[in-house]
Amino acid sequence: MQAQSAAADERRSRETAEGALVDARNSAKYARIGWFLTEWSAGRDLAWYHAAGAMPGSAESAVLLYLLREDVTPEQLLARVDADARQLAHFAIGEKLRRAGDRDGSERAFVAALQERGSVLLRDATLDRIAELRGWPTRRRQLEGARWPEDWAVQLGIGESGANSANNP
Repeated sequence: MQAQSAAADERRSRETAEGALVDARNSAKYARIGWFLTEWSAGRDLAWYHAAGAMPGSAESAVLLYLLREDVTPEQLLARVDADARQLAHFAIGEKLRRAGDRDGSERAFVAALQERGSVLLRDATLDRIAELRGWPTRRRQLEGARWPEDWAVQLGIGESGANSANNP
């Protein structure tokens, strides 16, 4: 009985440690992507430096190169990433379309990012991009008491009427 309990404790401990390692890797990845987007949005060459830090062949590398190169299509990017990175890929597509001035295409890509599983931080950034495009309050303004339209999920095509009683994503 004690042996089973000790084995279960060891398994939980190992799972916790593995989860912490995954969280640390994801934090580093999203920090690199955040710095990249800052430099890329400002049109600075430093974006290439951040892209060079990505592991070749990784989803992160595919996303950064998609943003830097004009010859990679959204379809090619989505074909290069696995299911775990689709949220990030759709977000990148939305960013590139937003930068090009395609508000409708950008919003569609951001909505697609919301519909994928992934990072809560990236979900929040996606909601802020949609808020900016729609003229709705960003997360910072929501902390000050501003609210999104009552039917925000319906307007984005991802929810039902009355599904958002809190009036915030």
